[in-house]
Amino acid sequence: TVVVHHALAVAGLIGVPMNGAAPESERNAQCEGAVDVSIGDAFPACPRRIEATSIAGSAMIEDAPQPDSVHSVVFTSGTSGTPRGVMLSHGNVAAAADGAASHLGLTARDRWLGALPLFHVGGLAVLWRMAFVGGAVVFEGDDFNVGEIVRAINSGSISWISMVPTMLQRVLLRGAAPSVRVSVLVGGGPVDPGLVAQGSAQGLTILPTYGMSETTSQAVTATDGEAWGTTLAGQPLPGVTVEVLDPAGVSSMTGTGRLVISGPTVAIGTLDGQRFNGRYVTNDIGHIDETGAVRVLGRADDVVITGGENVHPQEVEDALRSCGATGAVVWGVADDEWGEVLVGAVTLGPEATINSVLDKMRSRVAPHRVPKRLRSVDEFPLLPNEKIDRRTVRATPFPFL
Repeated sequence: TVVVHHALAVAGLIGVPMNGAAPESERNAQCEGAVDVSIGDAFPACPRRIEATSIAGSAMIEDAPQPDSVHSVVFTSGTSGTPRGVMLSHGNVAAAADGAASHLGLTARDRWLGALPLFHVGGLAVLWRMAFVGGAVVFEGDDFNVGEIVRAINSGSISWISMVPTMLQRVLLRGAAPSVRVSVLVGGGPVDPGLVAQGSAQGLTILPTYGMSETTSQAVTATDGEAWGTTLAGQPLPGVTVEVLDPAGVSSMTGTGRLVISGPTVAIGTLDGQRFNGRYVTNDIGHIDETGAVRVLGRADDVVITGGENVHPQEVEDALRSCGATGAVVWGVADDEWGEVLVGAVTLGPEATINSVLDKMRSRVAPHRVPKRLRSVDEFPLLPNEKIDRRTVRATPFPFL
């Protein structure tokens, strides 16, 4: 898969990585939208497939792909809706790799453990960064296997790894404790400060990162020792500009509002005809302080208005995790008295109960930020990229306590 991915780029062909485990109907729909080439051999529904051996003569190609030509079509994870195809240019990929290398200080001596799936932008970005600096990407099996990942981390031969919060929690519980400190980029959701502290104690440097398919992965990443607090924060990568947009549509370099990302890593657009023109208005609400550090507060369409107060569920989830929950999903439901009320589901730490979590919440946050109804679950359903499947959590009926 890695050989084919890079070979397609050299040959000027468009790669469309897909999840081979996804339902055939989903793969068919994606193929119908935009396929020149699929990566790998698990996609019989696609009209054209190219294997690595078919591109053996690609070095003979005289004309290099142009920066504005399409490099890949990458489908979003579907965290907040139906996955959509995002067109990334060769220029996007080069700028993303260059910016990450500069921001993180990557060199040819680095070895990055590939843990994220290669059909999502976070996994692909690892290939681009390491190819840019001449470093190595190490894989342990085809899928995320906690035991194999922990063994690789503890081997002392790995310097970097990318994960989502659920992956990080699993590897820490399984005893990841390298003799040589390993840096971990954690994206795809808020990071529990307790996990950061635990990771540090076990020899891992946890670096929260914020990005998406539309920005060719990373846009903002904390650096070692940066005080990012309980919500994701960090400085934009070189060449990336982050602004906030207020409800009136006025942009600013500081303050709170909808996050807007500009720069050479912003994708061409989407298969359904949307074009970004170097500026992508996200669906995330964030805050930028006077130093330029970015904090992500939650999704704009997730804001709950309860009793006239605006509440970002992610802030409530952060608070729940600081009060004994190991994981949390919070959302709003209609209520005759309050307009909306907060409800949620949590996974609990070994000594926590629903009542103890709620008692701590009531003593630490304003009343309108305390869920009116809360229940515990053994585990959350996950998407293929190991993010929590929030839509399924919200849609699953269950009796609240």
